[in-house]
Amino acid sequence: MSDSVKLPKAPRRRAPIDVTQERQPTDAEFADACDLIDWLGPEFHAALREAIGEGKGRPGSVPARAVLVAWTLNAFQEGSRAEHTDVASQIVACSDTQLAALGMSRLPPHRAYARIWDKTTRIHEALEEGFDFAIKGSKVHVDLDWWCDALAQGSIPADLPRSRTRAVDGTDWETCGTFVQPDAEYDGATPPDTDTPLEEHAKTLAKTRARLKGRVPLGPDGRGIYTNDSGARAGHRSANNQHNAGMYNGYEGHLSVQTRDFTYRGRPGELTFGPEVPNVITALRLTEAGAHRGHAAVPMLLAERVPDAGQRATPDRAGTSLSAVVWDRGYSLLAYENAHGPLWMAGIQPTFDLTTAQREQIQVMVDIDWLDGAPFSKHTPSHLRDLPREGRNDTWDERVRLRSLYDERARWRFSHHGLPDADGFVRLICPFHAGRLRATNLPQGKASKSAPLVTLPDGVDKCCSGIVTAAPEFLKLAQAQALLFQTTAWTMAYGPRVLVETGNSLIKDKYATLNRAYTKLMGLAKRKFALAFLIAGINRRIVRAWRAKQADEPGHRRRLRKFEATRAGLVARSSAEVECSASTNATTTTHRSAPTAPPSRVAKPQRSRPGTRRPRTPSPLRT
Repeated sequence: MSDSVKLPKAPRRRAPIDVTQERQPTDAEFADACDLIDWLGPEFHAALREAIGEGKGRPGSVPARAVLVAWTLNAFQEGSRAEHTDVASQIVACSDTQLAALGMSRLPPHRAYARIWDKTTRIHEALEEGFDFAIKGSKVHVDLDWWCDALAQGSIPADLPRSRTRAVDGTDWETCGTFVQPDAEYDGATPPDTDTPLEEHAKTLAKTRARLKGRVPLGPDGRGIYTNDSGARAGHRSANNQHNAGMYNGYEGHLSVQTRDFTYRGRPGELTFGPEVPNVITALRLTEAGAHRGHAAVPMLLAERVPDAGQRATPDRAGTSLSAVVWDRGYSLLAYENAHGPLWMAGIQPTFDLTTAQREQIQVMVDIDWLDGAPFSKHTPSHLRDLPREGRNDTWDERVRLRSLYDERARWRFSHHGLPDADGFVRLICPFHAGRLRATNLPQGKASKSAPLVTLPDGVDKCCSGIVTAAPEFLKLAQAQALLFQTTAWTMAYGPRVLVETGNSLIKDKYATLNRAYTKLMGLAKRKFALAFLIAGINRRIVRAWRAKQADEPGHRRRLRKFEATRAGLVARSSAEVECSASTNATTTTHRSAPTAPPSRVAKPQRSRPGTRRPRTPSPLRT
């Protein structure tokens, strides 16, 4: 018998894809898109063409630069989605002049989708594999993380003010893949809540991954795959106005948002802010949901550079490193060597909220007690030791009273007496030797004029045993916190962290809809490629809003002065009424004046117009 011949499958019939629905890009949109892509430099474009094989063999009809400009134009559109059909529509909608600027001729509409898809696939595969190019004598390595940071930095104009302080937070991005495995379990590297210790979560994680082995498909990272999107993983997200808290399958994006610089001069009740800056997104890292946050956010912050004033960022990341970062307990619960340690060694001071485990009172030395992650004197009063955290529903008076207690306790802290040595040992000096406190029963040298006079317990004749040398474990206990927890200065520095929440809302609700329907692309590499264009489009809208706000600054100042004058008048009238009522109550006469209506209810006399009838006075009711 002859061997059976395997016949090829017939091509599947499908409806033609319509790519003629987009409007023609405006000249301003087209110029901004070309400016962003050309900012990457001719060296980058030459290396990209070499990586994808453009210019070899049969000439292509769609250059790589034109595809990148089309993706950028698509991200500029309100309510756009990261779909190849929308990108192809942008190319088809361009005018002949715009197409000539891109170095291509008009595409047939029925072939535009396939050609855009093919060139886009080759581009993001080249970015995923990585390549190098040289600019100004320095070598630049290109990968998808560099790609995300480059488009974010390139979308910020040179004339905008810049700062060296960042607010960092993560946001969820649910996958569009359908579930193929039921009963998903969380197997992420970080605890699902900030109150679970890392040691306890590590034990639970080991049991979970052992239970999943053989039941569900596992990825290269040893984690379960529950959807047909092989790059998505199970993660945990907090509640917002769109969903409840709980598990999801997809990815997590870590955003770095620019905030104002601040200067701390050693006074826990004061903090000096720098000038206002636009809250643009300066960097981005996209990882699988549940991946280690420190392995994503820390390299992002270490690699970021701030250009000089009046200069635009460059693709080779030239400039000054960051000086401060503000993030929440989702990052501060990580181990010191994976989060705060590398930042502190690089000169980046972290400001963060403490977890419940980090607020434990520990005594590691004879003269030092650890309170809220900072060293304090063993003579710290008892009423300043176990202070509560500010509650969400606390009134303003309660917040001010609590902050004053934290500011008072800050005087009892041990401070650094010089920089750490090469081995990590650091010298600490007590508050009495530093001159922040005075005691009647202690022989002291020079003290500050504003140092308060305190009373130590009976029998105490010395404050400490001298300057203390702390081991390198001191930094792990202190977690490199830049400011003392819950003081007025810490509260002012931690407050701008909400600006990264605003950035999350811009990409999830206001300017874009980053949900499972935003794109049908699957895989971490494809989503990184598409998300970089979205961040560039979001920054463009943020810059436009910032310029509009600055243009309206004189009018805003006039409205603010009018508001303050009105408020001052209301306060003065209220104070006068209180004094008047107090003086009336203090008199001894029993005379009572006739009740009068409030000023707003007293009818003003009106002049009668000629030809109008006066209203008749109503007669009293008969009883």
